[in-house]
Amino acid sequence: MIKILGCILILSASVCACVFYENTEKAKINATKEMIEFIRYIRSQIEYFLTPLNKIYSSYEHKSPITERLSKEGPEFTKDFLEKGDFAAINELFGELGKGPKSEQLSLCSYTAEVLERSYEKKKTELPNKIKAFRAIALFCGFCAVILLI
Repeated sequence: MIKILGCILILSASVCACVFYENTEKAKINATKEMIEFIRYIRSQIEYFLTPLNKIYSSYEHKSPITERLSKEGPEFTKDFLEKGDFAAINELFGELGKGPKSEQLSLCSYTAEVLERSYEKKKTELPNKIKAFRAIALFCGFCAVILLI
């Protein structure tokens, strides 16, 4: 009876690991999409109205935890879910935002949005394959542990 319970717990843990990984990857993709929209909003506000940065941050309508942290803390927290090149682009943007001529800021916003958009598309297309692979690995490990337990 204890072996059966142990087997059920091991298989449940491997399924929970699959679900956790899937949700984590989807959250990373959604965070990238939110940052793209936020950068496009910043660009439009600079281009059409020359709005100061603090007013741009406070007037953004689609606030989320990601955009709130991005406007308050800067891009440091994005290291966890952005790749190295994407983080470098967004770090450069927030380092130079509000400095220099309008044309330079607009081109930097456009460049950063393009970099993040490419990364978003890449992550979105790779997600199903990653999930399948992780499910297979987690379930295989779970079944191996069950076989060793029995």
